[in-house]
Amino acid sequence: MNKILGLAVDVSMPSDLINQRQLWLSSIFPDTEVVVRNIPYGPAFMESSFDQALAGKPILEEVIRAEEEGFTAVSLLCLSDPFLDACRESVRIPVVGAGQASFLIATAVATRTSVITINEGGLNVFSKLIKSCGISESTIPSIRSIDMSIDEMNTDPARVIERLKKVGQKAIDEEKAQALILGCTEMGKKCQKKLLEHFNIPIIEPNTAAIAVAVSLIGMGITQSRLSFPPCKYPLEERYIREN
Repeated sequence: MNKILGLAVDVSMPSDLINQRQLWLSSIFPDTEVVVRNIPYGPAFMESSFDQALAGKPILEEVIRAEEEGFTAVSLLCLSDPFLDACRESVRIPVVGAGQASFLIATAVATRTSVITINEGGLNVFSKLIKSCGISESTIPSIRSIDMSIDEMNTDPARVIERLKKVGQKAIDEEKAQALILGCTEMGKKCQKKLLEHFNIPIIEPNTAAIAVAVSLIGMGITQSRLSFPPCKYPLEERYIREN
């Protein structure tokens, strides 16, 4: 059986939400166990480049730990794919980013896709990430924000749906989007279901995208190329020096 770590890259994810996401993701893919856990220290939420900087070391620690514990792959459950390249250098098992997985899946289902993210903190991050995937601006022509924090999203889910519908419609009308990517893993399957019913176009949910690509890589028997991601030569704690 495949055993995939779904790594949430923020600290403040409630335990009930972790359990819900774990049950949901494990139920989708046959012969696959998905274990969801969050980093033990770092930013409360992942909402900006600043938050990414705070999360680097604990993300690497958890990815290395996953390989040591016998996981067959790791999926980073964050659309900004923090430290994805570094994670791939650190282990032999496949490491998949929810952002890259979502963007590449988008190219298979539509010729024009828009990202609907939470706030302006992610706009520049996603723009750079999309370019690094080799995807043109004509394929993903816009990244729009619902102007909410993750904490606000978790406390007011009805407003999230309302904002997603409004901003999604603008993307369809103004950028001629034919599919939408949920720009935060916290939006989850409920938001995907509501938007599918409302718009009747592909709505790409990043948690499932990340696990689906990991399952595919495992099934194909391949992992990241060592020519692209040379293995790290040093143990993390040996390389991470603190001044006395």
